Amino acid sequence: MARKRSTANALKQLLSVSSLPIFVLDDQRHIVFCNEACCRWVNVSEDELVGQRCDYHSAPRSTIAEDVASGLCPPPEVFGGTRVTAEVSCRSTTGTLESRTAEFIPLGSQSGEFVGVLAFVKAAPSWGAGPRQRSEEPSPSELHQALRKLRQGIGRYFRVDQ
Repeated sequence: MARKRSTANALKQLLSVSSLPIFVLDDQRHIVFCNEACCRWVNVSEDELVGQRCDYHSAPRSTIAEDVASGLCPPPEVFGGTRVTAEVSCRSTTGTLESRTAEFIPLGSQSGEFVGVLAFVKAAPSWGAGPRQRSEEPSPSELHQALRKLRQGIGRYFRVDQ
């Protein structure tokens, strides 16, 4: 048993020193780990962020950490076991919305059950390709991203009491 603990600590140390923002969700969508690079990017401390649930919905948030967690929520396909690249976002200290691309990797146990999600946040997305022609229904990921942008855009101008 001591071997597994030291391996887990070594992995946590490796993820902690990465210059890429990294966070991990458990099977209940709670943030169980975030490295220093992630905390710097979202401008929230590890103590505030760990334990937050990454649910994506349009309900008003009561804390900055809850708002940040909703901006980091992965698309629904990840929870079904599909590796997905998608956009995540957070508000900068100036109030502007900063988006980046993240790689969401579903984690499973030896018995094959879903246990969580590992997320690596990359650079800002490339917008050079221009708008895509749509001939089919939007995917859950596309709907997820559109709703995220709408909610965060409206939240910039209207407070909960409005």
